[in-house]
Amino acid sequence: MKPQKIKIFVLIAAIISFLICFNQDPYFILLPLIPLVFGMLYYILIPRNVFFGAGLLTVTVVLFVRYIIYPIELKISDFNILGSPDHASSAILLMLYEMLAILMTIRFFASRDNTSLHIEKVEVSHILPFISVVIMLYIIILHPEAFANRRWVWQSNLINEDTVAINGILLQVASWCEFLASMYLFSLLWRKYLSTHIHLYYLLSIVILFIPCLTYTGHSRLSLLIPLISYVFFVYKIYGYKVKRVVGVVSVYMIIAITILSIYKLLGSSRTSDLDYISDYSLLNSYFGGLDNVIMGLEAYERFGSSPYYFIVDSFRNMMGVSKYFEYIPSTLQYFNTAVYSHLQGFSMDQIPPTIYQGLMYFGPVFSIVPSVLMTWCVCKADKVFAKTTNVMVAYLSLGFVVAVAWAIPGSYMHLTTRVFNYLLPLSLLVLACKYIKVRI
Repeated sequence: MKPQKIKIFVLIAAIISFLICFNQDPYFILLPLIPLVFGMLYYILIPRNVFFGAGLLTVTVVLFVRYIIYPIELKISDFNILGSPDHASSAILLMLYEMLAILMTIRFFASRDNTSLHIEKVEVSHILPFISVVIMLYIIILHPEAFANRRWVWQSNLINEDTVAINGILLQVASWCEFLASMYLFSLLWRKYLSTHIHLYYLLSIVILFIPCLTYTGHSRLSLLIPLISYVFFVYKIYGYKVKRVVGVVSVYMIIAITILSIYKLLGSSRTSDLDYISDYSLLNSYFGGLDNVIMGLEAYERFGSSPYYFIVDSFRNMMGVSKYFEYIPSTLQYFNTAVYSHLQGFSMDQIPPTIYQGLMYFGPVFSIVPSVLMTWCVCKADKVFAKTTNVMVAYLSLGFVVAVAWAIPGSYMHLTTRVFNYLLPLSLLVLACKYIKVRI
């Protein structure tokens, strides 16, 4: 779909949402501004010639749900929120401020280039993929518990099962090895297909990459969504219109799989507390940084104040190797959940803090948009890398990074730092090593 058609669709949907959300409630009278302003700003600020890469497309979907669909749900629920409605007007203005910052960042930094279908047919190092396979076999045989939370998509009914505590370092190493092994096998089959034009090599190459799309991890539907979106954009960049039918089939599979997982996620739990929780606290609000979550953030901000110190703690809290030193240090995650569970029974650290609240805790109201702008800029940059790169591994690496960050822009700056430290940096070093190490097995 062309950018102009997407912009028109968003604008029309925003106007419809505005009309539905119109109300006379003194606390939520500003709510219709969220969809209306978003639709207008999106239409005005998104360039006509923008490249809709995996990142920008994911951002559009996420913001569409947050700013157009969620306000309708809030209005239909008769403004059923956990937080104090006294903060509603301030939260709405804060969301509008963040919205403007995100769309302005896209305006200035989004790629205008269409994706390059030219990929270099280069030799790939054999030694590092071979080592990665050996390590994978070692983990599978001697430490199978590292995969205890990973399940096949046809085991969707297990998505509500309790997760198992595992060795995080083993899990990360296994994911890096899986990346190298799958990219190596794909490259071999792809190069064989280019040199022989035997259809079997083409089929095997797209099947190899699809295997991760058959699994999900723990309670996370995003763990299935990231490889699926990456797969669609990657195979199209490699094979062009040749995979049009494959992309269509995979897209249908993605909708069905995510829907089934969501159904089991919502209705598969036998715990009464979960059902009570769902009725009290909107899932759209939880996952997309909705108004209620921003209100909770304002409550936490009033109670605990702001400090750049929180920015440092949150940046390294999930970094492999050092996270244990930050585990018991107060963070925006703890403060946010304290605010949420002051309205609920018990206490947990399971609620996702909205990014704009974290910016407020880091830098105060004026510079509260910094984390959101930083995440959006990273998405735009990764989309540009994917569009211009001619390296197979770099293309796939950028997709795995950009989809995860784009999905999390409204919901937690820590998703960015986790993806940078535990995924992007180590795999970038391995990809660079593969480019220069030419030892043959």
